[in-house]
Amino acid sequence: MAAAPPLVRSPTADVDDAASPEGGKHDVWAAIEKQLEDELHEAHATMEHVELLAMAEADELRRRSGRAGGRGLASCGPGQRHLCLHFLSGMARLGQSSPQCFFWAMGMFDGSFAAMAGEGPFEENRRVLASAAAAWLVAAKCEGHAAQGPPTALQIATLHASQLSEATGGPPILADDVRREELGLLKASLPNLYAPTMLQWIDLVRARFDAVSRRRAVGVFKATAPWMHAVAALALRASPPSEQFPPRAMVAATSGLALVAAGLLRADALLPAYMTDARWQDALDRVLQEPEERLRDVDPRSLEPTVARAALEFATGLTIEEVRNYVPCVVMLAIGARNIQQQEQHTAAKQEARAPGSRAPLTALLVVELRVQDGLDSCLNE
Repeated sequence: MAAAPPLVRSPTADVDDAASPEGGKHDVWAAIEKQLEDELHEAHATMEHVELLAMAEADELRRRSGRAGGRGLASCGPGQRHLCLHFLSGMARLGQSSPQCFFWAMGMFDGSFAAMAGEGPFEENRRVLASAAAAWLVAAKCEGHAAQGPPTALQIATLHASQLSEATGGPPILADDVRREELGLLKASLPNLYAPTMLQWIDLVRARFDAVSRRRAVGVFKATAPWMHAVAALALRASPPSEQFPPRAMVAATSGLALVAAGLLRADALLPAYMTDARWQDALDRVLQEPEERLRDVDPRSLEPTVARAALEFATGLTIEEVRNYVPCVVMLAIGARNIQQQEQHTAAKQEARAPGSRAPLTALLVVELRVQDGLDSCLNE
């Protein structure tokens, strides 16, 4: 049975005096909220905003589980979902969508697939690609990135979907196919059209952490954002968001690891209950290589570990104990992202040797098209 997402709660105020410039024993977080109220409001980072997003996320994941009849979207096979990922990452490479648009579109596809599959059998890959194109079209329109004038967004999406369909031996995709799927997708996914994604949570946590820590670690999340985005993209590639692994909790765990890499949070604060110290340290040595490299030129101001921990709890609305529950999954994803990075570097070196200067840089979203180590999918779905 799926576990319910943790409730949003404010942390207790029992942090040390370093959290307050006056050094008093008063309610630290009330003072911070009062002083930084305007800044938090401008960043849409108030506690009310966190609570609303968390409620929307929990409702959407619950509806998704209900539509799938407890089967966890079993009607969507790995090959069909991978085809959608391939289409959306291709649209990103064409410059036709932002990373947030990519996450939104994939979320809509995952959320509505069970309902669409119940309407009748799919004609090979034709309807999968038409649905993927429709999901991108809705997300692009909502974000304001849909192309205007010739070629239109519909024409671009239809052309790319047709090319993929024909490449897999299927029929061409028509504009009417995409329009029909767009209408059906709006009916199925309208309540959760703006469901929060991992990228939204990353930005929100960063804004809140910077504010409540009085910007004493302002460079940490800025420097590690590409790594966090890569982990988020790999999480989306491996499995749809679920009640067991809600986006907010996954971002909270990723943020905690970034703070450990920066030396602002004690490693044992995130130590899973079932892991030994030696095994945990070995995992961190593998996981934190990239964020530590990105933080090499970052010199965060003094921030006590107790304050960093309290700021993380306040920024995410989760206690450190709740965050710790999701660390093992994020560790596996981070190791997978590292393996993919090494594979990309190896491939780039081979291409450079054959044709110097001919390789275009890979984007972080390409991780959705690469294979990850055996066991990752099963780990996420256990």
